[in-house]
Order: sequence, then structure tokens, then C-alpha cells
Amino acid sequence: MVSVVQDPATARVTTILLDISGSMDTEEGGQTRLSNTTDALVQQFTDVLDSTRLGLWVYSDDLEGDNAFRTVVATGPVDEILPAGTRREQLTASAGDLNPATSTSTYESVTAAYVVALTDYVPGKPNSILLVTDGPDDDTTITPERFLDVLSTMTDPNRPVAIDVVSIGTNPDISTLQTMSDITGGSLTTVATSAGPELPELLRKLLY
Repeated sequence: MVSVVQDPATARVTTILLDISGSMDTEEGGQTRLSNTTDALVQQFTDVLDSTRLGLWVYSDDLEGDNAFRTVVATGPVDEILPAGTRREQLTASAGDLNPATSTSTYESVTAAYVVALTDYVPGKPNSILLVTDGPDDDTTITPERFLDVLSTMTDPNRPVAIDVVSIGTNPDISTLQTMSDITGGSLTTVATSAGPELPELLRKLLY
């Protein structure tokens, strides 16, 4: 009972945007970064409040037509009954089926996820995008400066959507990611490795 009072859960609205680029195939602690990350996410899918709304997007390059991103499970209440079970069950099953792909089109994917998060904004709850990535954007069609300018014009004080970033390993794009988080009122945290307890604890803090 004391732990619940000290660490109360919050019903959130969060779209997880997960990098599945080739670098997520890097082995750490006997598993790939992607496997370590999805294992850590599944822990949180089990624990979050029934009133939490979660969704899962993945991104790399050309995952759905010309789009670098793909909606794996649309954001909604985790206890909602869907054709293949509850959303919580779908999130868990889908996370276990993911495999590393190729490139890292972060800016395009964040922009798309942000548009949807604004459109589907839920008043009265913290709304956010949780970006989990291990590398820099390598899409040359949009510069960091252009991406940040576009994001700045999209923010809406009446529909605050924070972008929280978890960056695994060394990321040359960290300055852009930090500015992106600052613009949206989010956070950026780096972890040296996907193995070990740090990543699951951080994801719990951001989702629970």
C-alpha cells in the first residue's frame, strides 16, 4: 500500500514509436537491442492501468508503401476488446513479432505520429509520444532544422502532446532529439545499453 502511495499510477495516452532499423539488431546481453526493448515494453503492457490508452508504431524505411512508419496497434484503451483479444494482448503479441529492418527515418515518422496524436488528443490525461531509438535519422530529404521548424508550428498549447525520447547507446542525433523534446515539453533520457534493468525501469516511469 505504501508503494502505491509513493509511486501512484497515472492513466496516460501514449503512442510508442519504436525504431526497428538495422542497428536495433545489435546484440547486447545475449539478445538484440530490439528484443531487449520489446521485452521491456511487454512488462509495461502487463502493468499499466486499464484506463491507460496505448498504441504501437514502428519505423524504419518503406514499411507501408512509401511510408517509413507502420501502425502496429492503433492507440486506444488497453482493456478495449478488439477482434484478436484486448488491446493489451494485441500489443504484447505484436511486440514479440517485430524484426529489425533497414534505415532510420525518425523525422518523417515523428511528424506523422505527432499529427495523429494531436488529432486524437484526449483532454484530462497526459498525452505523449514515446520515441525509442538507437540511431540518427538517415533520411536526407529533411534536415534537422526543417524538421524542428515544422514541429514548432504544429504544437498547440490547447492540445499538449509531449515527445519523450529514450535513446539507446551513442546517438549523433542527440542534440536534435533534445530540442524536439524541449519544444513539446517532453524528456530525453539516454541508456548505455538495452540490456539490464535500466531500460525497463525507464519505460515504466514513462508509461505507468
